[in-house]
Amino acid sequence: MSNPLPVCVYKSQPILICPEKPTPKCLLYLSNIDNLRHLRYYFELLFVYRKSIPIEDLKSSLSKVLFHYYPLAGRFRNCAEDKDRLEVDCNGKGALFAEGFMDFNVDAFLKDNIWLNMGWKDRLLFKVDAQSDLEIPPLMIQV
Repeated sequence: MSNPLPVCVYKSQPILICPEKPTPKCLLYLSNIDNLRHLRYYFELLFVYRKSIPIEDLKSSLSKVLFHYYPLAGRFRNCAEDKDRLEVDCNGKGALFAEGFMDFNVDAFLKDNIWLNMGWKDRLLFKVDAQSDLEIPPLMIQV
């Protein structure tokens, strides 16, 4: 039997990482498929790496990437012409960056196959306190 997965602890509030340089300010309409209500959800992915990278390097890299992929630094909103449609407001507000800590190492995590337990999301991932999906940034990263 595997060891229980500890809960992730956050020593500070998540921050917004903005693009390193100014980006275009525009509205991008979502496709008809992207506007289907039953297809509106977030993907939660977990990548596990054995090698550690300095946190400031990760923040800097994210800022550089967001310059080129600037819609990910924007926000979803309802279209002015049609409240049932969504668009991306490319406003450069930034991606959410959360830094979590656990009393658990990668080798034990992989060895015990804890990731097979579907409860990992509730114990590992930061939860945004939002009244609606429109308040959640399109990109959230946790390290």
